[in-house]
Amino acid sequence: MQAPLVGAAGLLIVADQQTSGRGTRGRAWQSPAGSLAVTFVGPGIGRPELGLLVGMAAVNAIGDMLEALGAATRPRLRWPNDVVVAVGTGWAKVAGCLTQVVGKPGSTTILASVGINVNNDPGQLGAGLRTPAASLRQVAGQDIDPVQLADCLADNLKEAVQAPLHVEVLARAEAMLAALGEVVTVRGPGGLVGGRVLGLSPDGGLRLKCADEREEVVRFSAEIIDPARECSDDAE
Repeated sequence: MQAPLVGAAGLLIVADQQTSGRGTRGRAWQSPAGSLAVTFVGPGIGRPELGLLVGMAAVNAIGDMLEALGAATRPRLRWPNDVVVAVGTGWAKVAGCLTQVVGKPGSTTILASVGINVNNDPGQLGAGLRTPAASLRQVAGQDIDPVQLADCLADNLKEAVQAPLHVEVLARAEAMLAALGEVVTVRGPGGLVGGRVLGLSPDGGLRLKCADEREEVVRFSAEIIDPARECSDDAE
């Protein structure tokens, strides 16, 4: 269904199930029944940090919903744009984001998509995933109103796609990071690099301190894949 929840500034397309689609790096994407799939469509300019801003919007919307339901767990940002919650000694993914820009120079449209595990049963979320998955119902211990969540997400997405990446926004993004201070491995165009997460660079890249004490900044075309003990410049 299509829900014009953001007025003249854009259109919000909402579905509670998605049978096929495209995720990050062209991966196949499906959302089982009980999920929330949202795409904001509106005018805007493509920027490298857009995915980070959309991820922050998802963290804010999910966090507000969980807080309203009295859940103690707060969502975090798995750089650059996944939403995770603490489960035991690790993290479980509750939402993923994808941004695209279409059109011609001078007339471009932003598609900011968020898929959220809302009222899914554990068996629907699959096994053997790169990051374990959880639903918001599991986290909150009760059913979640998907319409209310979509409303909250719409407001956050509308703001995110227009937001400048200034110092205050970067500070909020750093405070959301799930892996801050942890040792991670990141996969990018040049292969693998590992190190301890120091925070974000002025342009929103991930700052790592490698085993040899050098600092490296990883850009938005990369993704965190798993913990690591030392830097590696080797491709997969």
